[in-house]
Amino acid sequence: MTLSPTQIERYSRHIILPNVGGVGQQRLLNAIVHCDLSTSKSATLVAIVYLASAGVGTLILSGDVHHPVTHHDIETSICFELNDIGTSYITALTTKMTASNPDVTITSNESLHPHHRLIITDETHTIQDALILGGQHALSVITSIVTVTQQP
Repeated sequence: MTLSPTQIERYSRHIILPNVGGVGQQRLLNAIVHCDLSTSKSATLVAIVYLASAGVGTLILSGDVHHPVTHHDIETSICFELNDIGTSYITALTTKMTASNPDVTITSNESLHPHHRLIITDETHTIQDALILGGQHALSVITSIVTVTQQP
């Protein structure tokens, strides 16, 4: 699958990066990343924003996905707004992330089908920490996603 003209425009900043290019962006679009909301919720929410913005194709959320958004969540997260209060995390996140990037699919582990493979599972916390720390740490994580070799 090749990138559409809209995707080339959307991901142009990524595509021009050394070691990413169109092939790396396509790998991101084909990637499936598991994000667990039951641990380090704030870091996971930030990771979801970054991963969706980078063009990771599928984000599978687990943990407190049906937990309603509260006032506290709005004060402590960049993901939610006042009109999200009472809405489940997965509904609010799906609405926000697909509005900013229509290429991303957000689902819960409850809807995980057997043909889905998690490309990154045990490294979820590493990804979250790296995105929070930023700099070289974030660069190395994004590079590892871009250069991951998908197995059949």
